[in-house]
Parts: sequence; structure tokens; C-alpha cells
Amino acid sequence: MRLWMAFLLCAAAVMAEVPRQAGELNWVGHTGTPGSLSQHKGKIVVLEILATTCPHCQETAETLAKLAPEFAAKGVQIQGVAVNEDANPAAFIKQFKLTFPVGKGDREKTLGFLQQSVMRSFYFPGLVFIDRNGVVQAQYSGSDAFTGANQAQNIRKQLEKMVGESAPKKPAAATPKPARKAS
Repeated sequence: MRLWMAFLLCAAAVMAEVPRQAGELNWVGHTGTPGSLSQHKGKIVVLEILATTCPHCQETAETLAKLAPEFAAKGVQIQGVAVNEDANPAAFIKQFKLTFPVGKGDREKTLGFLQQSVMRSFYFPGLVFIDRNGVVQAQYSGSDAFTGANQAQNIRKQLEKMVGESAPKKPAAATPKPARKAS
């Protein structure tokens, strides 16, 4: 029983809290200009935390590039943040024909944003879904089934859910009152 409790405590200690306020994350854009999460305020944001040399990250970026034009019209911003030392975001965008921006971020600060210890292995890519109010609604790493074979379906489903939840509600149609008979 004690071993089971220790396992649960360890698992809780390494899992990111969701939902949570996103806080701030900064990077240098592929054109050299500073970028930040706060510049996307009011939008649904999908952050791909990646290493440009990681094949899984490359696949995820290509999947996101296919979805980006469709969801941009619905207020979704996809943003890549590369954390490998030798990252060249401009070359990465060009090589994989990406339709969303990718910047270079500080690895330690980005892992802190993800609530991941720098002392623990992190499996790339990381995907973070942030709602219009700046709340992280979902977070996945490359070791999660979410980023596996059904990745495109999983991302689409998560985005459709978030877009639907944040869509303006239509007022309920008024029920017509029956006409009164003249007496």
C-alpha cells in the first residue's frame, strides 16, 4: 500500500496542472523580433514546444500547418517555440512549409512554463492548448497517446471543442405567445 501511495505522489509531482493560468512565455521570432504569449491575447493558442531536429516535432508541425488556415478564421493562433540550442526557426519554417510562426525560446524557461523539471526527461513535441482567457485547457507531451497515430484527429477535436466553447452564444428564440381571443 505504501508503494502505491508513493507512486501516486510521484506521478502527481511530475504532471502539469490543468487547467491553469498560462502566464507568460517569450521567444525570439524567426525574423529576429521578440515574441510573447501575451501578443496572442484573446485568441485560442496552440503552442508546439519543439526541437527542430526531432522527427516527431517535424510531423506535428506539418499537421498543425495543415490545420492552421482552417482554424485561423475561428480565432486560433498556432505558434511554435523551438528550444534546441542550434534551432534555426526560419529554416525550419521553410523546410516544412509551415503556415504559422516559429520562434526560438529558452529551454529552461519553456520547461518551467510547461511545469516540467529540467532534471526530468521531456518528450517532444509538447502541445499546449490555451483558451481565449489565457487558461491552459490541455497539455500533452510526445510520450502521450494524444500525439501518436491519431494526432491530426486529436488536435482537430480539441480545437473544435475550444472554438465551440468560446463561440458567442446565440440568444434563445422567444417562444411566441398564443394570441388572445377578443371577448
